[in-house]
Amino acid sequence: GKCVSCQQHCKKCNDQSTCEECESGYGKNEKGECVTCNDKHCKDCNDDYKKCGECEEEIDIEFIIEQGKCVTCQVPNCHSCIPRNSSICEECEEGYYVNHQGKCERCEQNCKECSSSDPTECDLPMEGYYVDENDKKPHKCIENCIECENDKICKKCNDGYFIDSMNGCTRNDVFNCKTLRSDNYHCLTCNFNYGKDSKENCVNCSDPNCKICSSDYTT
Repeated sequence: GKCVSCQQHCKKCNDQSTCEECESGYGKNEKGECVTCNDKHCKDCNDDYKKCGECEEEIDIEFIIEQGKCVTCQVPNCHSCIPRNSSICEECEEGYYVNHQGKCERCEQNCKECSSSDPTECDLPMEGYYVDENDKKPHKCIENCIECENDKICKKCNDGYFIDSMNGCTRNDVFNCKTLRSDNYHCLTCNFNYGKDSKENCVNCSDPNCKICSSDYTT
């Protein structure tokens, strides 16, 4: 009727000598003891310390299990490989597409996304470009425009500019203003380190250490 602790690094056991589940990063050896996983990137090797069942998750690094080991994707310009194969890409980085060999090839210049069925056709352009309906290639928007329908109609301008009556981008005249109100004369948000006064002009934040005081320069 006594509670006896499991063996070292064992999370769940039937008795002291038989472990059912080891702690994270540990797995059973030939004697049934919980020892450190062979692979330093392994999170779960419970059944066999030499074979990994689940790899750790790390920022900007994606591990896949290949023959019981945690390996990184080996395909250049690949965001993530298919499960259990480090040499075949599943999803490429921005500006690339997966070809029929599972490698990453570059899309047309200034193209963010394209498909392997016809990589010369752009599905999504880079900022500041639009895809022409006829040739399906990226073309530059008008000056100071970051999102447009075509070479004449802008949908979103660079900071410090607004869409004018001709659907182009005109510099806003409110000093230190980041975005204007819909009337294009009054400021909606000021640049960093600036805030609005009672006349909606953008002036320095009253606190020199303040980065954002956009709605009221005093707070």
